[in-house]
Amino acid sequence: MASDTKALRILAIDYGRKRIGLALSDELGITARPLATILRVNRREDLRRLREICRNHSVALIIVGHPLRMSGEAGEMAAEAAGFAKKLEKELTSAKLQRPSALYAVLSKVPGESLVFLLMRSNQRLVTDRIKNYLQKYLPAVKEISEEEIEQGIGKRGGPKYEKLLEKFIAARLDARPKKIVPVEPPPPPPPVQGRRTSSFGR
Repeated sequence: MASDTKALRILAIDYGRKRIGLALSDELGITARPLATILRVNRREDLRRLREICRNHSVALIIVGHPLRMSGEAGEMAAEAAGFAKKLEKELTSAKLQRPSALYAVLSKVPGESLVFLLMRSNQRLVTDRIKNYLQKYLPAVKEISEEEIEQGIGKRGGPKYEKLLEKFIAARLDARPKKIVPVEPPPPPPPVQGRRTSSFGR
């Protein structure tokens, strides 16, 4: 009997400053084949393409390469990524990033490969949760804002104050996102009231 479970694959990422190499496993995660080499554009576009590839190929796990020299020591890119990730990990534990807009303001300036690197290697739950919230909630929410909405909110593009106004507009939209409503369980019913017993004896 055939299983209805959709096969899931592993995506391996070899990232660099100009290109990102991708390899994809088979459905059992045993063998891998080269998938593509994509030219980096910017962090948003790079992440968008990676999300699309993951969705199209049913990717369940992402592995980021850690380049080493022949001596076994960390290569230049590995050392650079690790050093940056360590600083970012410390920043992501700050209590100042509780608001969605504050978290977006920090992570929107971080290269996409650094986010993926830290997401795969950090053992701090708060750090990985915040990165996931940024990638899965806040970044898509900003992308959903249309040009018409922006123009109605702050006017047409251009001008010295446009970027600042756009930042405030995005921050207000993110912080206004409705929070998940936790259903309130109804109180338990009151205990049944026992009726008075009447005497069975005659008067």
